[in-house]
Amino acid sequence: SVVSINIVDTAKIWMKSCNGYDITHVDRKDSLCSITIKKEDLLVICDAPDNVISQENVHVKGPPYIKFYAGCPVHNNGFRIGTLCLINLENRQFSEKDRQTLLLLGAVVDNEIKLTNYCDEILCKNDKLEEDIKFKNKMMIVGQVEKHFK
Repeated sequence: SVVSINIVDTAKIWMKSCNGYDITHVDRKDSLCSITIKKEDLLVICDAPDNVISQENVHVKGPPYIKFYAGCPVHNNGFRIGTLCLINLENRQFSEKDRQTLLLLGAVVDNEIKLTNYCDEILCKNDKLEEDIKFKNKMMIVGQVEKHFK
């Protein structure tokens, strides 16, 4: 089984967090995630070799021979930027409870991205404030030096 959080760009799917597969990226054209990111809902493919959506996919027809795929889009500021996906080399069923769990985990990933953005914004503002304070301190020193030599 593989679980991964991916960022999708125009040419590649970048695995930012992956458990069960030792690669960093795949070509977008060869990835089932490239289908998922176009949808707002989950993409679930049971029995991938026999599913019309996936039967020609290189990772289904060849190594690693994917049999099952479930993916959920991941968002940043309302835009789909990647996927949370589950891949299995054995076929399996995907219950309504599984669907709800994947949607919930996708929302957790979305919230983590929001939190990261928020923290970056705070750090940026903090850096700006520190620069402003340093500048004001320098100006105060310059003012005191000018007063002293008048």
